[in-house]
Amino acid sequence: MCVFNSSLTSETHILDRKLLFLSGLTLIIGPQKTFYFFARKQKLRGTVCFIGGILLVFLKWPFVGVIVETFGFLNLFGDFFPVILTFLRQLPFIGNLLQLPYIRDIVKNEMK
Repeated sequence: MCVFNSSLTSETHILDRKLLFLSGLTLIIGPQKTFYFFARKQKLRGTVCFIGGILLVFLKWPFVGVIVETFGFLNLFGDFFPVILTFLRQLPFIGNLLQLPYIRDIVKNEMK
């Protein structure tokens, strides 16, 4: 009989996703551009938090690691959110949803 520890399994899946994300990014834009993206001075705080979060997950602190990593991810890729919102506004159902009164105000504030 094989019994799996659910926390170990979820930690493994978290690590798999993060490693696949980093390797996919490297394959798409190349290793040199990936290194320069993460090594820029403006992105240093996000890079440290992102990699630190991955290390915390490795060290069996998954909850704290995911929170730190999410903070790093938002610092690294926060500049892309206006581009994503512009794309989403052009989609049929989601574009109409983003134009609802309360959601429109939130999205407008996020675009600044």
